[in-house]
Amino acid sequence: MNNDTKNLKYIIGAFLVLSIVASYYIGYMSARLGLNAPFISGTPSATNPTAAPEPKLIEEVAPITLSGDEVYKGNKDAPMLLVTFTDFECPFCAKFHPTLNALYEANKDSKVVFKHFPLTFHKYAKDFATMFECVAKNQGNEKATLFADNLFAENLVSQGQITSSGVLKLFLATGLSEGNLTSCKNDTAISNKINNDYNEGVALGINGTPALYIINTNTSKAVRINGALDQATIQTEFDKLK
Repeated sequence: MNNDTKNLKYIIGAFLVLSIVASYYIGYMSARLGLNAPFISGTPSATNPTAAPEPKLIEEVAPITLSGDEVYKGNKDAPMLLVTFTDFECPFCAKFHPTLNALYEANKDSKVVFKHFPLTFHKYAKDFATMFECVAKNQGNEKATLFADNLFAENLVSQGQITSSGVLKLFLATGLSEGNLTSCKNDTAISNKINNDYNEGVALGINGTPALYIINTNTSKAVRINGALDQATIQTEFDKLK
């Protein structure tokens, strides 16, 4: 084999390696920045660690079974459920939260149920989920949902200004102390609950937030909304299930 042939093979080999590296990087950054789908903050899938597949925005799915310890607002026995898998550090969840509240206000025969899906690349997501559960444990569901309202209403998430200290102030404003928070961080029941929600979401095929299940418990029919869709679109899906 002459030198020209050897050099050509080296050049082709180097080009292939660089192409693979570049593809990996582009896929990784797309997943981190949530570029794979509109208004949804995505996380890499289990089968493809470099990028999550683009989900359908509206999917007919099997209803999920609640464990009964979820934080909720509304009538405990409401037949229509709005089950949200959320991440308190996700900017798209912040954009979607007012829509979720508006849906509830327009459909008082429903119940909003909170589940956790803290994305792995959000530094404080689990801490904020712990604060939320800590408020629920010590002050009840109403205070916890108000804490969520206040967190998202601050608009810090959407502006990229969210900090652990800023959310701590909101936590302390609920009447709890840093000592309460320390106890909750050491509470395996809370950490297990958050982890179980996340693992459930992965098993269900959720790969980004927000993800909303609309469930009619009377008919056992459900749809999943992937991303921060508008209220009118979601209301149409809600009405179809009633």
